[in-house]
Formats: sequence, C-alpha cells, structure tokens
Amino acid sequence: MDETNEEETPVQPLERVMTNSIECGEKNTSDEVDECVQQLKASKVESANRKFEVLETTVVGKPVAPELKELPSHLKYVFLSEDVRNPAIISSTLSTLEEEKLMRVLKENKAALG
Repeated sequence: MDETNEEETPVQPLERVMTNSIECGEKNTSDEVDECVQQLKASKVESANRKFEVLETTVVGKPVAPELKELPSHLKYVFLSEDVRNPAIISSTLSTLEEEKLMRVLKENKAALG
C-alpha cells in the first residue's frame, strides 16, 4: 500500500496564516493577515442591533411558606430560620445533642441547600 505524504492546505485564511507561520516562520504572510483581518471585520456582529430586556429583581409580597406534608414516624421537620420558610427533614431518632450539632451544620450551610 502506498503512503502519500501530501499535506492538506488549510482552506480558511486564518488557519493558513497560523499554519504557515508555525511551519515556515516566514514574514511574507502580510497579504494573508490582511485577508484574515478583512474577513474578521466582515463577520463582526453589530452590537447596536441587539436589544436586551432589563429584568427587575424586586420581591413582590412576603415569601410564602412551603407546604409541609406528613412524614413517616422516623422523620421530622426542623426549620433553619426563625419562621417556617426553610424546612429540613431529619431523623426523629437523633439525640438532643446530635440534633443540635446537625442543626448548626445545616444553618452554616443553608445557602448550599437552597
């Protein structure tokens, strides 16, 4: 089987410039560079044509407490804030000390929980 060592010539001007500058190290690529610059300018998207909607970040009304459902006997709700907005479900078999430690960790990482 014959192996051919024909190299493919890059089609895109930017690719040709980069390939030639790496392989040859020649400084005679100014025409190709100019062609690349012209193509880049031609493909530039007009930012003036884009319109963006400004979103309001104001909160309307008071946050609503989530609906709490009945849990099995081995689970119970605990709340990560003073009101009922941030419930968490834990085991009901934890000792008081274990529950306090767990609550401390949950409150410290409340942002990660959502």
